[in-house]
Amino acid sequence: MAKLVVWRHGQTDYNLQGRVQGVTDISLNAAGLAQAEAAAPIIAAYKPVKIIASPLERAQQTAQALAKLSGGKVASDERLIERSFGIWEGLTGKEIKADWPQEFKQWRGKCATPDGIGMEERDAVGQRSAAAMRDAVEGLGTDDTVVLVAHSAVLTMGATCLLGLDPNSWSGLLSLGNCAWGVLHNGLRPPGWAIRQWNVSVTDSSNATPAIW
Repeated sequence: MAKLVVWRHGQTDYNLQGRVQGVTDISLNAAGLAQAEAAAPIIAAYKPVKIIASPLERAQQTAQALAKLSGGKVASDERLIERSFGIWEGLTGKEIKADWPQEFKQWRGKCATPDGIGMEERDAVGQRSAAAMRDAVEGLGTDDTVVLVAHSAVLTMGATCLLGLDPNSWSGLLSLGNCAWGVLHNGLRPPGWAIRQWNVSVTDSSNATPAIW
């Protein structure tokens, strides 16, 4: 069974400040670069045959830390770009709750996508991410591993779809912390995928600011 390692990028200043990032292109901060360098040897031990990353800078920087160790090259896949959060990008949860109380309640409490914000639908995020995940392992050997480096929402919703679940109504997977990863494998039994590990980090304790999505 081919393995798929899904790895969230390291910390950015927006993460540190609790701001919604979405498709806003933010680089890693010093802590995020250190996180990527610390996690890279562990990810490299999987001996990935491919490294594929979101085109956003924070994911590319994280992926390059792995590529330097593994000797591989980083390919980009637009389908791994983070979920768009529309006009909320750059704002903190507190700011959003103050100005859009009802929409905030929908977003955080009901897995809903509020109207008028320009936010990408959860199902759309999950389906494009899941398609990228399936394509990444297509044609690989049973012992091969692919590493996808991206963002918490896109990876979590993509994994949800791989499990045959609806991200519009199910949110049982915890969001990945900065530089945390999960390991999935494909197989013959329905739904065709299983999770071996989720939200693993260099240390056993939480290693970063939780994702806001």
